[in-house]
Amino acid sequence: MVVGVFRTIVLRFAREGFNAAFNYDTSEDDALETHRLTSKFNVKVLYFKVDVLNSDSVSRACKVATGELPYPNVWLTTLV
Repeated sequence: MVVGVFRTIVLRFAREGFNAAFNYDTSEDDALETHRLTSKFNVKVLYFKVDVLNSDSVSRACKVATGELPYPNVWLTTLV
């Protein structure tokens, strides 16, 4: 259920024209599917495998995202 809610949020931002970055921890297949679904909205969406309890992992992803995403943008994360 969390994937469905999270995917809906990512898709809503993409539909509204926001470039976005999101992280996943366990399911790369779900991340790939979410990314695929955003492709029709003509925005840039990045995704990263991130352990949110590891500050180095978070810092690396943030550095890449801020360097690659034009504005407007959002960063979406979940602790689940």
